[in-house]
Amino acid sequence: IESPVNFRSPRKLVDFMNYLELCSRPIEAGSTIVGFNPMWRWYVDQAEMMDQTEQALTGLMDQGYALENIVILTYQGLANSRFFAGNAPKTLNGVALKRQDGYDAVGQVKYTDGRVLVETLYRFKGQAADAVILTEVDFEELDEKNRRKLFVALSRARLHVIYITSERARDVLDSKMEPL
Repeated sequence: IESPVNFRSPRKLVDFMNYLELCSRPIEAGSTIVGFNPMWRWYVDQAEMMDQTEQALTGLMDQGYALENIVILTYQGLANSRFFAGNAPKTLNGVALKRQDGYDAVGQVKYTDGRVLVETLYRFKGQAADAVILTEVDFEELDEKNRRKLFVALSRARLHVIYITSERARDVLDSKMEPL
C-alpha cells in the first residue's frame, strides 16, 4: 500500500524531505502538527561525531523533551556503528543509553538499562519518537539508496529531528540546498 500522505511527520519535516527530493514524487503532510525545522550538525571524525550527538541530546533535554521520548538513530548498521561497538559509550551527558543486548529464551529482544534508546534506523523502521537524533550519517552521493535511508530516518520523528552528518555528506546535502 502506498500513500502520498505522511500523517506521522510534522509539516516542516515533510517540507524538508520534499525539498531534498527524497521520494520519487512529493509527499503531502497529513499531520496537523507544524513541528520544528530540522537542525543540522556535522563532524570531521568519530570523536566530534560523539560530541555533536551529546550536544544534540543536551539541547533536546534543555527544550524539555522527556528522555524516554528521545531516540538516537544511527545511519550505520550494527556492524559499523560506534554506538554498537565493543567500546560503545554507556552514557551521554550522564544519561544511560538503552540498546539491544541480545535475545531472551523465546527470541524477544533484550535491552540494557537506560533512558534514551539507541537504535539503527533499519531496526527502528515502523516506529517513531517525539525527538530523533540521527547520527553517523555518512555518504558520498545522494543516490536512491541514501535517499530512501534518509527518508526512513527523518520520518521517524513526530516533532523534532537533529541530523548529524560527516563533512562529505554535509557537502552533498549542502549542494542540494544551495537555493535555500
